[in-house]
Amino acid sequence: MRRRIVSLLAGICVAVLLIVYLNNPKETHISQSVTINSSSIPEGEEEREDPLSENPIDRTEFEYKQLVNPKTGEVPFKIKEREKEYADKFLRPSDGGQDGESLFKFLRSSASTTTSGAEFESVGPYNIGGRTRAVVIDVDNENTIIAGGVSGGIWKTEDQGTTWSRKSSLQDHPAVTSIVQDVRAGHHNEWYYSTGEFRGNSASASGAFFRGNGVYKSADNGETWELIASTAQPGTSGTDVLIRNSEFTIIDQLAIDYSEESGTEIYASGLSKVIRSTDGFETWEVVLGESNGGINLTDIAITSQGKLFAAIGSSSFNGSSAEDGLFMSTDGVTWESLDPGPNFPSTFNRFEIAIDPSDETKVYFVGSNNLFLFNDISDSWTDLSDNLGVSDDDVGEGHSTQGGYNLYAAVHPSNSNVLFIGGTNLLRSSDKFATTNTRMQIGGYGNDNNPNSFPRYLNHHPDNHDYAFFPSNPNKMISATDGGVHLTLNNLATQSTDNPVSWRSLNNGYITTQFYHVSINESNLSDQLILGGMQDNGSWAKTTTNAKETWTEVFGGDGAFSAVTHNSLYVSSQRGNMLRLELIGNTYEFAGNISPSDNQGDFLFINPFIVNPVNQEQMFVASNAKVFFTNDLRLNPGNGQWGEISSRFLSLQPISALAMSIQPEGVLYLGTQNGRVFKVNDTRDLIDGQVDEQISDVNMPTGNISSIAVDPRDADRILVCYSNYEVLSLWLSENGGDTWTPVAGNLEENPDGSGAGPSTRSVAIMPDGQGGNYYFVGTSVGLFMTQSLDGENTVWEQQAVNSIGNVVVSQVVVRPIEGLVVASTHGNGVFKATYDVGVTPRINYSKNSASQSYTLRGNVSFNSAIPLSYQWLKNGVEVEGANSAELEVFDGGDYQLRVSKSTEISGLSNIVSVNLDGVGPEVVSIERLSPATQNTDATTVRFKVTFNEDVVDISSDDFLVEGDANGIVGSVAIITDATVFDVSVMNIGGEGTLSLGFRDSNNITDLVGNAFTGEVGSSESYTIEDTTRPTATFKRSAPITRITDQNRVSFLVEFSEDVRNVDVTDFQLENPIEKAEISSVEAVVNNSSYVVEVAQIIEDGEINLNFSASQDIADASGNTFDGLVLSEETYTINNVIAGLEAGSSKAANIQVDANPSAGQFSLTLPVEFTGRVEYNVVNASGISVAIGEVANYQSGDKLSIDIRGQADGLYIFEAAGNKGKGTVKLLKQSR
Repeated sequence: MRRRIVSLLAGICVAVLLIVYLNNPKETHISQSVTINSSSIPEGEEEREDPLSENPIDRTEFEYKQLVNPKTGEVPFKIKEREKEYADKFLRPSDGGQDGESLFKFLRSSASTTTSGAEFESVGPYNIGGRTRAVVIDVDNENTIIAGGVSGGIWKTEDQGTTWSRKSSLQDHPAVTSIVQDVRAGHHNEWYYSTGEFRGNSASASGAFFRGNGVYKSADNGETWELIASTAQPGTSGTDVLIRNSEFTIIDQLAIDYSEESGTEIYASGLSKVIRSTDGFETWEVVLGESNGGINLTDIAITSQGKLFAAIGSSSFNGSSAEDGLFMSTDGVTWESLDPGPNFPSTFNRFEIAIDPSDETKVYFVGSNNLFLFNDISDSWTDLSDNLGVSDDDVGEGHSTQGGYNLYAAVHPSNSNVLFIGGTNLLRSSDKFATTNTRMQIGGYGNDNNPNSFPRYLNHHPDNHDYAFFPSNPNKMISATDGGVHLTLNNLATQSTDNPVSWRSLNNGYITTQFYHVSINESNLSDQLILGGMQDNGSWAKTTTNAKETWTEVFGGDGAFSAVTHNSLYVSSQRGNMLRLELIGNTYEFAGNISPSDNQGDFLFINPFIVNPVNQEQMFVASNAKVFFTNDLRLNPGNGQWGEISSRFLSLQPISALAMSIQPEGVLYLGTQNGRVFKVNDTRDLIDGQVDEQISDVNMPTGNISSIAVDPRDADRILVCYSNYEVLSLWLSENGGDTWTPVAGNLEENPDGSGAGPSTRSVAIMPDGQGGNYYFVGTSVGLFMTQSLDGENTVWEQQAVNSIGNVVVSQVVVRPIEGLVVASTHGNGVFKATYDVGVTPRINYSKNSASQSYTLRGNVSFNSAIPLSYQWLKNGVEVEGANSAELEVFDGGDYQLRVSKSTEISGLSNIVSVNLDGVGPEVVSIERLSPATQNTDATTVRFKVTFNEDVVDISSDDFLVEGDANGIVGSVAIITDATVFDVSVMNIGGEGTLSLGFRDSNNITDLVGNAFTGEVGSSESYTIEDTTRPTATFKRSAPITRITDQNRVSFLVEFSEDVRNVDVTDFQLENPIEKAEISSVEAVVNNSSYVVEVAQIIEDGEINLNFSASQDIADASGNTFDGLVLSEETYTINNVIAGLEAGSSKAANIQVDANPSAGQFSLTLPVEFTGRVEYNVVNASGISVAIGEVANYQSGDKLSIDIRGQADGLYIFEAAGNKGKGTVKLLKQSR
């Protein structure tokens, strides 16, 4: 779906609960309803994107990056089958280990304990269907309809869509693509469904995890289903979503030859192939396209007399003996190629076939840009393409297939003149598209003749995939789209120009929606509001306890992240399009589009954002290599009105996860798609600045961080979640990121993360009211929980086995005040449950105008059976008369709220530190401390820095050295309280003045958070007199061990002060071994420390570094270095030749002249590559894009690589020579 907003009728109201604040010091609860007015969103906000942004491949690429093994660039082979088998065997609640098992999971301690947890219930969406590829009406009973969602399984209704029930099990493959009923006499109870969806042209790479694995059969009219074993890949089950192709991994269409009375002659259109069986797929053979090697969509259609027509795509090369194009067969074994004429495209991605039921000699073939009619009697063709109305810039009108993603054709069963074409929109022609006069748009997007807006067709949905006519009345028709199933009673109607055909939704409990994200109000007890974003279906909300409640659409497009705060709803769609709805009176009204940028390249396809849980007017939005932020959402900041947090460490790293602390407030954690974790220590009163530090450990994976959770009672306890397969997926830090421990425990098959462990998508932490926590993780095989994190011994127990099952859990959110857990799934909607907790209150605040006061808010109850009572505290002392949920404060201090559910059960909230003085600290003076005299030749001096009030967050990073001389700020120590400090400057070099200053980016604040003003009252300096010659030491740098087999080593040369004129000519090797040479010298700490690299070591012996006699090194004052070395270390090279081969998998320091570049790279290989060299360049998906060899490479030769024809991104150059192997990363950037 395109990114858009659907305007609802102004009168549509949804009951939610409004926070109001009572001054009753007794127990209180709240009960007042409000409405969500989606129609307040202006028409101009519907779309802000180009027509190509509705791209199924973009979505697929985004999802693919979440799953690939970072080491291989591929989704592991047979992972879905293996992870499901692993979950069934080892992760079910009843598991306690099995006799004889030696797997890693049963070697763990039993100290980690879990509780089976609460009972989860589905909360819908009852009225929204997910992407539906197949729908069939029972030939015996038109009230019975069977439909299939591509990730939701098989669903059946026996009352024509009034109610639905899922018929495929939670363990059956859910990716339904085609359904067929055997309508021959005596076979009506036999049904088949295929699995595996081809999406765009990405099936060979990032679409891999949407593959299916076989065909299912029902022999009881769709009540139960069983995998036909011969159609699954050998050694797998139907639950396996494979990453390699076989005949039944991608099936677009099933068709039965009803003219054959014996056996069951059934066909499947696979990838570039047509498959035939005469016994219901017990056995089968490829009858068309057997030698095809391409990855293309195929269609199959059969007349009632058994004549077959097929279409095989050609956009992916099928080989020199290709069988692609259009075909016809009378027996299903031998095929005749059809030639529609010169206007038929030379290559195409997809053609769909429609046989006229009233005259089966007429066959239609429709593609992305073409429509042809074949007359089988006269063997003639009619090109109707000009009358299709192919979409140009406005995909909201006319014919568009999105690269073959959505397409079908259907002839009205009782009127041969009426032809339906399904694509992004549903088109109808009453003269078979012979002219444009009768073409009408009857579904998908609405007819508004505006290329910049995309209103949805009334009660219908874009992206059409299938249809079904009612046999008793073919004017009555079912439409299957990305929005589920819809019914019209008259598909021939012409009641209006804008909406000629009336539709109504049949999505009544057809729960196949695919959620990306879900949110709740995390404070208010029993608040029923649930808001979430769904693939293809936008963002919707529910607000009551009714399980069959009609959810209300808030925003369109691909629904992405959302948030609920004390006064606002926030929703978003793909590529960072964001809206705010504000609670005005009793109604949520459109407040503004708050997207930080209109550059879609700034954002991920599904882009994270987070509202500060304590200061709920502050928001952070993830971006590429930065984070947008605002300190006041009430201003509705738009494009260009947001601040930015950035860092050189974030370069080329898209932010994929955000989390914030509650106690204390203001700590922001960032996770990237490259597996790094960053930290901003204090976001209060934030201005544009830098990430404070990278805190991830070198042992953590390089994959996609999908979620971060912060312990609400301790900002230093964080849980990080990686979604990729075959990595250690969960990591815990209990000291703010200083150290990390893997805690996935039994969710991993092996200690290193390899094997069949599931993909983890979301983590959440909820206090249990007894001093501990519930830890939740949503995975690709369901929801898991533990109450004890014990490293690799952690035991996670599956929750909701019989309700959520092993479906993908995309998001987990919690509300500690009552123990509520809400889990969204990617295929079966949303579930919720309540866990046993005590009372864990939470308060948030807003700063009022000019920061003259704060409004503090506590939890309120929307349940009359659970009233709450309150007592506010300031600095630990009760505030007299402050007994309601809300408190406005006008003086500073530390505020908390005690909340009681009864006289026996109460708890204290987090602390909010209120700062109302608004004045930052100043420096009274900077004085010489040691030595006290101004003139000195010391290499270390100390200053005394005096502030006018106590300050915090002061360190050496806040200072800088100024003047003619130079030095490094060393230690900062407190002399008196937190007001007077001793600051040392060391490694002083040069001559002249030396004074102490402050960096503009310093973090110094007073105790209530006011930033240092930069004002300095008086300042003393030193005059440095330098007559001392520098000295040096030699240390081993890499490796640090003396004995090594490496062919390249480096020394760290440390001088006593900053020096100049240091280069390769200043060093020499004593008694050098053959060919070893000093290759480079680089400064690493100012100009006082240098790394000297020795390369091309190809024999054993001693490596001893020294200064050359001609060295001209001197300090900043001109004092020459006389070669005095106070201490030195050497290397002993042992077995270097074996070391070259043993380390062959590591990069051998291949040099690249310009990296990144626009696609042309010049590389120089090290000496071990002399002679014949083979090389290979692979992309991030592991696919080779350039292969070659050099017959006689000589040291120093330039090797040229040209990948200008490839997409921008990261590539790996791999080289193999006679004596070693090596790799280097190449970054292609066109601009």
